[in-house]
Amino acid sequence: MGEKFGEIAFTFEARRSSAIFRLENGKNWLVCKGAYEEVLALCSNIRLGGDTFPLGQDRATDLNKRVGALNSDGYRVVLVASREVKEIINGEETNFDGYDDGMTVEGLLTFLDPPKDDAKASIARLQGLGVDVRVLTGDNIGVAMKVCRDLEIVKDYDDEHIQAITGPELARLEADEFHDIVKHCKIFAKLTPNQKGEVISSLREKHGEVVGMLGDGINDCVALRFADAGISVDTGANVAKDCADVILTKKELSIIVDSVVVGRTTQGNT
Repeated sequence: MGEKFGEIAFTFEARRSSAIFRLENGKNWLVCKGAYEEVLALCSNIRLGGDTFPLGQDRATDLNKRVGALNSDGYRVVLVASREVKEIINGEETNFDGYDDGMTVEGLLTFLDPPKDDAKASIARLQGLGVDVRVLTGDNIGVAMKVCRDLEIVKDYDDEHIQAITGPELARLEADEFHDIVKHCKIFAKLTPNQKGEVISSLREKHGEVVGMLGDGINDCVALRFADAGISVDTGANVAKDCADVILTKKELSIIVDSVVVGRTTQGNT
């Protein structure tokens, strides 16, 4: 494809990353991949059948419907886009922020990450033990809703309290409203790492809950630190394991259920 000579690094706020290549024909080409909504907002064209067309409202609506259907089926969607970089770039330039604008939609990448086989039964057991299960994720809310419906984390419609909310929506709330939402909400989607930590802190400090956090990625580190019990797995990112209090040797929720039972028995005996 050519020689890579620049990049725009991924951040949890931008939710995308880009690489800039110098092609054999001398042109500079930027390729971007990232969260669907964030990348689409930076696109003005779409490539269909080898031809390029203006994105327009109708094509954007059709694309949104297609991605919405994929999310509802539990698929994560990554949007790939590109553009020719005609701006003058010298050999010493290292800051390419803003170059990923006016791009052309190239296509979609879809990923399916189904819950573990024991997840539904384990969550039911936890709920039976009085443990309130919440989901804090950086994923799209459609994907999160699909998983939570399948696992019956949200069982009944609640017309008094919001059951699902996104990070951008949380960011617009005043402090009191934020804590009120966190008290009852079950699904938190498109959260930044700091927002995960804020939700954990709210549950602990404002609502007096004892909170365990299960996470295996870099974006879970803040929440793992803030939780009463940070739990990771031995296949997780090294920094996540460093932040955790407990590391599971098997990636099974049933182990956590058994730990709750044994812990309560031990405390009762003591």
